[in-house]
Amino acid sequence: MDINLVLRSKIVHCSLNVENAINELLLKYLLITDKSRTKNFGNRAGISFKNKIDLLFDIDVFDKDELYIVELLMVFRNKFLHDIKYSSFTILLNDLDASIRNKFLKSFLNGNDENEEGYEKSFMNLYEKVVEIINNKTKEINSYSNKKIEFLKFQNYFLSTLINESLDLSGDLNNIIAEVEDVGLKNQIQQRIAQFEGKINYKENIEKFNSHLNDNVIKLMLKID
Repeated sequence: MDINLVLRSKIVHCSLNVENAINELLLKYLLITDKSRTKNFGNRAGISFKNKIDLLFDIDVFDKDELYIVELLMVFRNKFLHDIKYSSFTILLNDLDASIRNKFLKSFLNGNDENEEGYEKSFMNLYEKVVEIINNKTKEINSYSNKKIEFLKFQNYFLSTLINESLDLSGDLNNIIAEVEDVGLKNQIQQRIAQFEGKINYKENIEKFNSHLNDNVIKLMLKID
């Protein structure tokens, strides 16, 4: 029996590329920077490819149509990899559910003849569409990450400036009230300044803020190609 290893090898090659890209895309959206420490994304067996694309749909990365297109590619992948009967696209398409077959041909035949060569070109059109979808989603998360980094940097600058200027103002007021002769008023102002400085707790809070900011910026930068 001719099992058509050349065709199966091409299907495997395309499928592995897609599975790896889906894995990396999901890692980006979940902000996982070290997949070797995970149970589901490292070298050990984890969640299935189907579960991963379903998860991308659940977290609104894929819409319904995009999910269907990726699933359609996996129909070909599963049939060619797990059933020795399917040694050509012609045999497989004849056995597929009519609705799946018709949607595949309508979306990806693109004027090719309805023969083995045309079906193979249609599959490659499908593969290229899946790659395009994944690349677009990767660009989206990278763009979002860049914008978030810029926001975090601005937030750090703004809050640091606000705290520094507030403390400078506090120091200036202390110098001014040193010349105030009304003891009651002087004590009242000094108490209010002390309350302000206590609530800000400048040194401890700014260190915590900077640490949190740096952790987030580093994590986001690691997710950008």
